Amino acid sequence: MANVSFYLKDRKKNTSSIYARLSFNYKEIDNNGTNKYRYFKYTFGEKISTKDWDSTEQKATGRKYANFNFKLKKIEYDILNVWRELTNKNIKPTPETLKKELDKIYKPELQTATKPVNLFDYIENYINNVKYVYRQNNPVPINKNTIKKYKSLLTRLKEFAKEKRKNRLNFDDINLDFYNDFLEFLQKEKGNAPNTCGKYIANIKKFLNMATEEGINTKLDFQSKRFAKPTEVTEKIYLTETELRKLYDLDLTDNKRLEPVRDLFLIGCYTALRYSDYTNIKPENIYTTDKGTFINMKTQKTGKNVIIPLHSIVKNILDKYGNKLPRSISNQKTNDYLKELGELAGIKEQVSISKNKGGVRVDTNKPKYELITTHTARRSGATNMYLGGIQVQSIMKITGHTTEKAFMSYLRFTEEDNANILLDSNFFNKSMNLKIAQ
Repeated sequence: MANVSFYLKDRKKNTSSIYARLSFNYKEIDNNGTNKYRYFKYTFGEKISTKDWDSTEQKATGRKYANFNFKLKKIEYDILNVWRELTNKNIKPTPETLKKELDKIYKPELQTATKPVNLFDYIENYINNVKYVYRQNNPVPINKNTIKKYKSLLTRLKEFAKEKRKNRLNFDDINLDFYNDFLEFLQKEKGNAPNTCGKYIANIKKFLNMATEEGINTKLDFQSKRFAKPTEVTEKIYLTETELRKLYDLDLTDNKRLEPVRDLFLIGCYTALRYSDYTNIKPENIYTTDKGTFINMKTQKTGKNVIIPLHSIVKNILDKYGNKLPRSISNQKTNDYLKELGELAGIKEQVSISKNKGGVRVDTNKPKYELITTHTARRSGATNMYLGGIQVQSIMKITGHTTEKAFMSYLRFTEEDNANILLDSNFFNKSMNLKIAQ
């Protein structure tokens, strides 16, 4: 077992450097032949005013130190990660081996030698070296989908630079003119919708913020309100309880291609888990108490544990496979099969769709089954739970939304659904003996 603590190097001074101390059950024999525990101490170049240091909490006090405390979390993670990696490789962690590995991360001369000089190099360097990201101040391993998004951004930026007859984009190139030109390129040349453009802009700003904090970027045009992330309200569907039942009742006994896709999708619809999570439920994630049967698993995106009661349909599906769900296929192929399943189930209601293509708004009508994707499961689960009267905070514990505003914008239900919610309330059900004035 290992744990990291932080201490001031000199409490008597107005400003002191901070060192990390790793306790990892390491013993050395001293000159007297006695086994003694030895800590590993590491100084990483951070300093702070001694009056702003809370020795009990082992962190800085005050809002202005939010980023500073964030760095301490990262340092703690790095030290423990190095200790674990050495242990897993059957290399005995010692103060010397730990220092050698940590110097690769924090030694100033190494950082300076590899400092990226332009935006392309910076993003590429991050993609090649990042191992974790922070979710609500906790480090979690970065997933392959996030890396895929960053690679997509880098590809788009390189395509844009090529059109502008540039070999690369420097940090000084990222100004408001770049913003306008890049958006025009995405919309007109690549046909990207506003929300897709918004994701690219958001990730550019993410990298520029990191580079600015590291002292690599000094061009701050990206902080302007005009350097905004484009958004567009799109028609995202959910499947009603009736429609889900139609899917469940489909006889697919002889269709081994569609049956597992349907079953996995329904599990997502009745758990509100992400595709990456509901397709990875294993026997060890299922447990039973005197209250009932539950799914307990750590979500891939946030690294947080969620516990969800088993809906009867989920239980039936899990029983069918002996709690060992069939392997999922590719996301794209799954989406194709889901549309096929929706059509078989008669989910053909016409849905009006408005999309911005190349800066032009296009309105079309499509049958609902054509809009079903893997993510429809999560949205359907959250919406149906809400319509079923489950408290918002309880659903957010599953979906991982951190604000009620974000959660409510995620839901999809009709005006009629909303009217039924109102009808079930005490306000509309209250019986009062009122007399009509004569």
